[in-house]
Formats: sequence, C-alpha cells, structure tokens
Amino acid sequence: MGWFPSSGFADPAINPWLALTHAFLPALALGLGLMAHLTRMTRSTMTGILGQEFIRVGRAKGLSERTIVWRYALANAIGPVLTVAGLQVGYLFGSIIVVETLFNYTGMGWLTYQALLNRDIPLIQATVFVIAAVVMLTNLGVDLLYLYFDPRIRLE
Repeated sequence: MGWFPSSGFADPAINPWLALTHAFLPALALGLGLMAHLTRMTRSTMTGILGQEFIRVGRAKGLSERTIVWRYALANAIGPVLTVAGLQVGYLFGSIIVVETLFNYTGMGWLTYQALLNRDIPLIQATVFVIAAVVMLTNLGVDLLYLYFDPRIRLE
C-alpha cells in the first residue's frame, strides 16, 4: 500500500515525521508479539483477581466498577505483569538482531550482526555485554518498581 517505507533509516533531527514512518514497521514487528503476551497475561491475572473476595466486598460497599477495576484489581495484578515485561526485554534484544537486519535499520542489532559476519570477537563481546547490562538494569528497575506498586514490599 506504500504507507510506510520497508527499509532504511531517517535522521529524527532532520525530519521527525520521516523518522517515525521508517521506525513504524520495525517497531510493529518487535512489539506486536510482546504486546499480545502482555495483554494475555494481564487479562488472566485480572480474571483471577476480579473473582476474589475483596472485590466482592468493594462491590457490596457500592464502589463504582471503574474504581474497583483500576484502583484495586489492576493494582494487585500489576506485579506479575511487570515481571513478564521485564523478562521480555531479553527477548526484545534477541529479536532486534533479526528485525534490524530485515528492515536495513542501523542499530545495536545490526552492529552485532555485522560483527558476527566479520568474526570481530571484541565487538561481539562488547555488544553482548551492553545487551546483558541493559537486561540486568531493566530487571533491577522492575524489582524497584515493586516498591512503588506493591505497598506490602518495603526495604528492610
């Protein structure tokens, strides 16, 4: 249909709209499967929580359904969803090598792929180290977010 370019890169400093159109298809390829998994995880967790007794108590007290779902049910369901989202960062960086190669998009995945083709061991080690550091820092961030979203967890 010609709505989005199928390959290439545009500098966002020069033309932000063109950069967004170039990034749309790679972002869709990376995010669609992850979004489906997170949506399914959120739904199954919410289904289990909405059947619990404290939700029935909230309905008996006359709280609106919106308040029950957003304030109480989602607050209790966010923990497992955050865990899965943090774990998906590793999958995202593994997939980015393939997606950047397919869409001719220069980035960390393309650099890693080029290093593999050229058998550049120090560059492969550096990119794997950066990816591992980002995954570890993301999981640390997820663990720290538990302090904010779950009041039962406190620093000792």
